[in-house]
Amino acid sequence: MTSLSRRRFLSIAAASSALPAAAIAAQGPVAAWRGRAMGAQVSMKIAGLTQADAAPVFVAVERELLRLEKIFSLYRTESEISRLNRDGVLARPSHELLELLSLSDRLHRASGGAFDPSIQPLWLAMAAGAGAEEIETARRAVGWQGLGFDAAEVRFERAGQGLTLNGIAQGYVTDRIVALLKARGLGDILVDMGEIAALGHGPDGDDWRVGVAADDGTLVRRLRM
Repeated sequence: MTSLSRRRFLSIAAASSALPAAAIAAQGPVAAWRGRAMGAQVSMKIAGLTQADAAPVFVAVERELLRLEKIFSLYRTESEISRLNRDGVLARPSHELLELLSLSDRLHRASGGAFDPSIQPLWLAMAAGAGAEEIETARRAVGWQGLGFDAAEVRFERAGQGLTLNGIAQGYVTDRIVALLKARGLGDILVDMGEIAALGHGPDGDDWRVGVAADDGTLVRRLRM
């Protein structure tokens, strides 16, 4: 478990290359963008816009992604969640962090504790190949009840605790980017920000097509969205 990745077992990729040649020829313009966010490759496609027309949209998306990364990303040492994990307390948390913590709390209760973002210390210990004693110490640090949060601060109740929102933040970020695009009047989009969202139609006027790929890149299944 030294190279753990949420995309190790399953990845989603656009599968427009599987379209017949006639369908590709009939396509309208489509603007495409790729980048990185939350430690992973991200991408989007906007049907009906040329690359030049979409340039200011992509700038706005990049700006929003950077803002959200400064809250949720464990890969940024000064993000809100990284500072919380380092210091054990975070004063004046952002509205977005409080919103996602509240949602996580509801999911924790609804799942009978199976969904628990306080798993971070155990995750790190196992990913590092720690010994049994260290893993057991990390396991004792896990416990959603040891996290308190309100508008004034987010805090851990005991030492050694840590938080990861990677099980939910990608979906939240995806939703925020989709909302940004819809607010700009765009309705034919395919977004992959760690989770997949599709609206409207692809450049050929049909449903967006995506492929489910294994870790080695083998296409397992094609889907319409």
